[in-house]
Amino acid sequence: MKRFFFAVVLIVLRPHSAAAYPQMVAHGYTHCTSCHSNLSGGGLLTDYGRSLSIENLSQQSIGGHKSLEGDEKFLWGAIALPDWLRLGGNIRTMQFLSESKSFSRGRFMIMQAELDAEFTLVAWAKSFISIGRIEPRVNEPEAIDFISSPRHGFDFLLTSIDDPNRLTLRLGRFLPVFGVAFAEHTLASRRLLDFGPGQERYGAELGLINDNYSIIATMITLQAQGNQNRKEHGGILQVSRAIGENAKINLSYYESVREASAGSDYRRRVISASAITELGKNWYGIIEFDRPQDANSKWGLIEVTKIGHQIAQGLHVIGIQEYANTDMEQTNPRFESYGIGAEWYPRTHWDFLGIFRRERNTAIRDDFDNVAWFIG
Repeated sequence: MKRFFFAVVLIVLRPHSAAAYPQMVAHGYTHCTSCHSNLSGGGLLTDYGRSLSIENLSQQSIGGHKSLEGDEKFLWGAIALPDWLRLGGNIRTMQFLSESKSFSRGRFMIMQAELDAEFTLVAWAKSFISIGRIEPRVNEPEAIDFISSPRHGFDFLLTSIDDPNRLTLRLGRFLPVFGVAFAEHTLASRRLLDFGPGQERYGAELGLINDNYSIIATMITLQAQGNQNRKEHGGILQVSRAIGENAKINLSYYESVREASAGSDYRRRVISASAITELGKNWYGIIEFDRPQDANSKWGLIEVTKIGHQIAQGLHVIGIQEYANTDMEQTNPRFESYGIGAEWYPRTHWDFLGIFRRERNTAIRDDFDNVAWFIG
């Protein structure tokens, strides 16, 4: 643990725009489009979303010093942007430590270093692009190419701006809508289903969205693998329904034909159900169940549960439990973890997350390892 806290001190922390925070449903925001500029959810924060980062998400003051007017804007309002341009970015670092009975290991990595831009072409059309650095894989001494554009394309609003039932279309490279968009993309439902940074898809996404529900269908033509691509074609359908003002359920189906590492093709299916809900004053819960079927034609189970409590505005304690088994006809191999941690938003643009957990992968050994990671 001494090494863990020492590693925390060494981390260089920089401001970034907000990632996906599903716990905002506890404040009555059941759709991502309430805060994000992408017509089907995600992307850069709108002006309204940035204002909420001060009003509902981040700490109101530190040492008696309150946030200043304009702190939520790009570069804290130092640059006045024209109405047709929106800019933002992410710099996210992580220190990881793992200790078992037989060995200890650790790694510091820059998970994301990206600049995002969005251009309003006309009232019903936008273009978006991001440019960022790719972190080398663990077994590579260096990345072949450090620069990539993980997201780029166009957003179209196919109905009038005032229509409560919006029909949207997104074309390009993006992370499709599926399940819960956890900010912690190392969680099993993101990591094992290939919905993390650098694993975007090329394709088209059609959405029908209003205040009560959304239906989003994605056609996939290719899967990104960092600066390389993997053959994949198929689709995703997600239906979401708001339950009152502080809860939301999602049902998703994902099917595609993918290229295996050996060059052959196989069919992949994933059935998913998830829910985000307020559990009482300052408490919230997020749960996702996924049933994947991969090349072995066996049905597996992935489950992630996150419970959070806001102690004070800007400070949360959380508990996270995970389970993953790619073949439910047998008990091994499987992955499971139980963790506790804290999230701190001291100022708009800033986000700290620390987790300590016990985890095991029975494909390696039956003992639980002590794992800690800190994200800034």
